[in-house]
Amino acid sequence: MSNFYPTLIVMILGLFLLFIGLRIIISKKPIIISSKYFLFLILIFFISMLIFSNLDDFLKGDLDYFETGIIVLLLIIFFVYMFKFFHGYQLIGIDDEAFRKCISQSLDNLGLEYKEDFSKIIIDKYDLTIYCTVQSWIGQVHIRFKGRVDKKFIGSLIDELNKNINSAEIFPKKVSTYFYTLIGFLSTLISVYYLLKIFLKN
Repeated sequence: MSNFYPTLIVMILGLFLLFIGLRIIISKKPIIISSKYFLFLILIFFISMLIFSNLDDFLKGDLDYFETGIIVLLLIIFFVYMFKFFHGYQLIGIDDEAFRKCISQSLDNLGLEYKEDFSKIIIDKYDLTIYCTVQSWIGQVHIRFKGRVDKKFIGSLIDELNKNINSAEIFPKKVSTYFYTLIGFLSTLISVYYLLKIFLKN
């Protein structure tokens, strides 16, 4: 049963990706998702892999503490980096032009003055910089915030952005939509297959 929990996490991650893809296909609109959900699922997956891959050795007293310690340290460094770089929000199924129109409209609707640079938007009133990483050919945008982060304002901005995306005539990018749908479906399928094998053996 040592592979049960990692496989279960892969299935949950697969269902999550499948949900994103199907949501875009059904609604015919891009979707905004907090990056913390991706980070949480990846974190749980790696932790479960680490625990259950070393569980037998730990119970037998044969655990290599030096090797395990190095792996744990690498995971900590990896996730600190991931959290610093990937915190924020993911916009999936949208290209650069549509995103910039929606974010500008959202800031205008909130009555904010801002300065727009190539990959960032500066809002002096909130001492806040919005960094935008655009992968237009895929149809995905990552936005993160640096400065004095006001959670209430961020929530209002994301709500306004979501409203503008849903009301605008935006056709979701097919690459990201089908990518999430396909990867989610295959991950779920192979996970269910392995879970059935585990249960049938016991």
